[in-house]
Amino acid sequence: MTVTVPRPVQPPSGAAPGPTRARRHPPAATLAGVMLVLAGVVYASPLVEFVHDGPVSPQDSYLSELSARSQPGSWAFRLADGLAGALLLAAAVLVTVLMVGARRRARLRRTAASGGEARGTAGAAVRGGAASSPLGTLTAHLPVQAVAVAALAVFGVATVLDAAFPLDCPVSQEWCVALERAGEVSAAHHVHTVTSVLASTASTTLACAVVVAGVVRSPRMHATAVEAALAAGVILTTVGFGVWYLVFDGVPGDIQRLNTLCVCAVLVGAGVGLIRGRTTVPGRVG
Repeated sequence: MTVTVPRPVQPPSGAAPGPTRARRHPPAATLAGVMLVLAGVVYASPLVEFVHDGPVSPQDSYLSELSARSQPGSWAFRLADGLAGALLLAAAVLVTVLMVGARRRARLRRTAASGGEARGTAGAAVRGGAASSPLGTLTAHLPVQAVAVAALAVFGVATVLDAAFPLDCPVSQEWCVALERAGEVSAAHHVHTVTSVLASTASTTLACAVVVAGVVRSPRMHATAVEAALAAGVILTTVGFGVWYLVFDGVPGDIQRLNTLCVCAVLVGAGVGLIRGRTTVPGRVG
């Protein structure tokens, strides 16, 4: 997933074009990309249960059960969730700053182009150059990018709250279910259910935006075929989880873990896209 950098106004038609130089990649975009990559890696840390026997069965338990207060070493999983959520939220803020800056510069260029209209053909040529820039005007696909960033921010906040309000006990085990029925679990136990649903909804919304970006190929935000395929995997596993849960009345732990793996891959792919983003713009060297 790539956020593009706006190009400056093109020279009037007929004028000799200046040499092309590479615009310096915004440090904020690179930093946001690094944060997304780190968040994707850290968020996948609970999946170590596949190579190290954990306290619950991966086949019929929630990942959140690893961070339940009663579980040994649960603090490490809560720490990982909190760190991943903070990185996601910080990345969303940085990308928002980039988006706002791009829109402001585009608006200034349009204002300058409109002011030049009274100066005749020169002004018209400037207007044409501004309109030809991918970020020179607001496009119909801007909401895709806005939805993606908003979902990223909500995902980050919900993940931090997941860590702050852990389960009291592993809900896939009968003794924990008995405590729930007896009303002997804390408020945090119930809050965790809400924050987990919110995080899942946000990550699925982000995946939908990435898939749309891969199909539409908006100049403001685009995704590679691999990123779109991974995002589609997030959507399919989310739907599969819900169907399995409703039809078979059980916890499809394997499906949830596959969903988490796809989410992490999407985050890493988005981060790499931000880090590697490049734009060439016409202008004079020096």
